[in-house]
Amino acid sequence: MNIDFGQNLIATKRATNLALGAATFMALSVASASAATPPPTKSGKSGDISGFFLGAEVGYQANFGKTTTTETNATNTTTAESSVFPIGNVGVKLGYTHFFNKWVGIRGYANYHYGFAYNTTTTTETNTTSESSLLASYNQVAGNVEATFKFFDLNGVGLGAYAGLGAGYSATYALDTTKESGTTTIIDTKVASGFVLPVNVGLEVYMGKHHNASLNFRIPTIATTLTTNTGGQQGTATKYEERNLIITLGYSYTF
Repeated sequence: MNIDFGQNLIATKRATNLALGAATFMALSVASASAATPPPTKSGKSGDISGFFLGAEVGYQANFGKTTTTETNATNTTTAESSVFPIGNVGVKLGYTHFFNKWVGIRGYANYHYGFAYNTTTTTETNTTSESSLLASYNQVAGNVEATFKFFDLNGVGLGAYAGLGAGYSATYALDTTKESGTTTIIDTKVASGFVLPVNVGLEVYMGKHHNASLNFRIPTIATTLTTNTGGQQGTATKYEERNLIITLGYSYTF
């Protein structure tokens, strides 16, 4: 059998060149695809900003109160309504956000809000001066579930909105301090308390994968109440109801 080494050498060179060309093409294709695709985040999805977050809020709240006084053995009822604004408010929250894709996500978190209003009064009568101060404290703790919608994104900076519900407990206290003739009297009173079910809506700005700024509205649906009775069977029953609208600016960091 005769072997043509020249023809085999030519065939080997052709095969080698073809293999090198194919490998070069595949390498360039992979490099090009890698450059065109953003690196995946910790969840493995490109553009995903899911993760645990910690945030803080600061703003104001508006208090809407209603007092109903009813005589125990009569049909006479007196109703008075009031509103107080602004009341300072601060809050913290901790939770987790999961994005199904680049635009739509859901989050759950727990939050605590503290509202406060303070005023003082000085009264002078017949060379006697008395000073009184009132500190109203508003406390609300809740668990929340919200849907988030991002409708704009440019190079990692996005604009979105959210809507959801919260469920928790709220209590309001009044600390009344009076100073007169060297004597100080302090009265701490619970004004109202109970279950709350706020509707949460707002706007958000996403800055990269970690930073989020928001404008938040917590809209009350259920009033917290307190009923007191005075004078026994011949006295009166007083029912106080209040709702608190909370408006804040917030910042959160996603880990």
